[in-house]
Amino acid sequence: MASNLYAKLVDGQPITTCAAEEDTDLIAQLIADGFKPYDDSAEPPSGPLIPKQPTIEPTPVLLIPGVSAAEQGATTLTGKTSAKSDGVVLQEVSGKKSGTTQKLAEPSLSEAVPAYRDDGDRIVLEWEIVPNSPTKIAAEIARLQSELAATDYQVIKSYEFALAGEKPPYDPAALHSDRQALRNRISELEGLL
Repeated sequence: MASNLYAKLVDGQPITTCAAEEDTDLIAQLIADGFKPYDDSAEPPSGPLIPKQPTIEPTPVLLIPGVSAAEQGATTLTGKTSAKSDGVVLQEVSGKKSGTTQKLAEPSLSEAVPAYRDDGDRIVLEWEIVPNSPTKIAAEIARLQSELAATDYQVIKSYEFALAGEKPPYDPAALHSDRQALRNRISELEGLL
C-alpha cells in the first residue's frame, strides 16, 4: 500500500500528512482542508554554498567637457578579489565618491535553508542559499573565540617569563599579531549579525 505526502503552508511553513492512494475519502477530506500533494524530492545543495552576488551595472554619465568627473559628482567603482589562507575568496566593491566598501557574502558563511512554494496544484520544497547566515556567523565567532582562548596560556607564560627577567618562550610580536588578527575577524563577523 503506497502512500502519498500532502501539505499546506501556514505562515510559510508546511504542515504535512500522508494518505494511502486507496483511501480516496481521506484524500478528498485533505484537499477540502487545503492540503495539496507535497513534492519533497529536492536535495539540499552540496559543495560550496555560493549565494547570488549583486551585480554592478555601469551607469552612463554625461560629463561636461573641461570639468573633472569628480567635480561633477561622478562615482567610479573598482573591484578587488583576494584569497585568504583558508581558501575563502573575498570580493570587495568600492565606490570612490563615498569611499565605502561593501563586502560581499562569503561562501563559508552561507547556509542552505528549506523554502516552500505553492505551485497552485502542489507544494514544492526548494533550497535557498542564505548569505551571511546568523547561525554560521555565530558558529564561526565561537570557533575563533575558542582559537583565541587556546593561546591564552602562551600570553600568561610569556608574561611570567618577562616578570622573572627571562626571555619569553614565544615571540611576543608574532603572538600579539596572530591574536589581534583573530580579534579583528571576530569584530568583523559581529558586525554582520
